[in-house]
Amino acid sequence: MLGYGLAFLSGTCTGLTVAVGKMAASHLSAALYVFLISFLSLIMMYTWRALTIGWRIQLPHRDLWWPLFWQSAFSAFALWAFWEGARQINTGVASFAVRTELVFVLIASWLLFKERIGAIGILGSLLIITGSVVMSLHTDADLLTQYSANEAAVYSYGLGIVILSGAGFAASECFAKVIANRIEPSALVLWRGLTLGLIFAAIVLGESGASAFFSVSPRDWFVCGLAALLGPIFARVLFMHSLRRIDLGKAYLVCQNEPIVTAVVAWWLLGERMRPDDITGAFLILVGCVVISLPSRSKALHHE
Repeated sequence: MLGYGLAFLSGTCTGLTVAVGKMAASHLSAALYVFLISFLSLIMMYTWRALTIGWRIQLPHRDLWWPLFWQSAFSAFALWAFWEGARQINTGVASFAVRTELVFVLIASWLLFKERIGAIGILGSLLIITGSVVMSLHTDADLLTQYSANEAAVYSYGLGIVILSGAGFAASECFAKVIANRIEPSALVLWRGLTLGLIFAAIVLGESGASAFFSVSPRDWFVCGLAALLGPIFARVLFMHSLRRIDLGKAYLVCQNEPIVTAVVAWWLLGERMRPDDITGAFLILVGCVVISLPSRSKALHHE
């Protein structure tokens, strides 16, 4: 059950990151926002690792360079796409829309790793997907009735690119599964953060020049620092540890508590009100997470 618990905590941290990060991402470019959280998470993670494990980080084995590069590259695309889309639409809608990554990761884990979810896992995934749909459908309708033609086009762009980010997240996690047991989790977060920081620093410089870095307010630095601590550090390390104990598909399914956390915190921070449909969907997602953990629990009892 430890692997499921770690995955659940990872989803919680990611949900907090989405709600908190929107406070800065709404007025910063997607590239600048992702650079800031990557840069700050790199500094915080390296400081923690230097004080606990040691300041030296072993260079990954050469045969891991390409998997690490592709994991970071797909993460870069997914993060940019998600925050570019989330800037255009409601935070809750973005969090629910990106649940499409669930479909991509299940297909990928089956094709690449021959992982079997089983009947109970399928039931749990259907509950999670149903819950996400219940929570998002009425929100989409409400928003579209309020928008002009131009605003509706912007909304459609935002929603579409958030959904597309799901494929990027799924691809990045497939490469994460390949290297999860061969690189220590905190070191992997550091290498990933360094790669993301370099990628998005180059993008920001190309888009806006060096002046963009000096235009970030102290409040934005604080918000991005909090988001970096919750997402790239806590969520990533917890998820990598969960992959050492359970299959990729199951870990990803349990992480689907993320939109519940996002909805609750966004309601508190951003005034996004939860409706009865949201509560119903949240309940279905929680039940789905519990159902998915049942096979592991039954096996543990059998072995005992």
